[in-house]
Amino acid sequence: MPKVARFHRLGGPEVLQFDESTFEDPFAGELLFKVKAIGINRMEVFFRAGGFGPPKEFPAMLGSECAGTVLAVGEGIKGFCTGDHVATIPGFTSVLGFATEMKGHECAVYGEQP
Repeated sequence: MPKVARFHRLGGPEVLQFDESTFEDPFAGELLFKVKAIGINRMEVFFRAGGFGPPKEFPAMLGSECAGTVLAVGEGIKGFCTGDHVATIPGFTSVLGFATEMKGHECAVYGEQP
């Protein structure tokens, strides 16, 4: 079962937990990919510590940038195939939560890895 890094309360790195999660097939306009690497930057550290106020709900996830391999392609997606290498583009999405082994998200925030 895929794991996801989450925090259930505010604090330092000690509040991070690896929880099991499930993922569905991608919806139309989405990719499902296996996350191979994430970046944790100052914004995520600040968010986890409560610097932006508490998250909308707990548990909350980190990760605004990642790289991985496409597992499934949602309906209407063109230019991506299973096995393609992809990376998110920080600043082009307000979505956090890439600190996971698998992730589905709108295709518009992806580009090919160099």
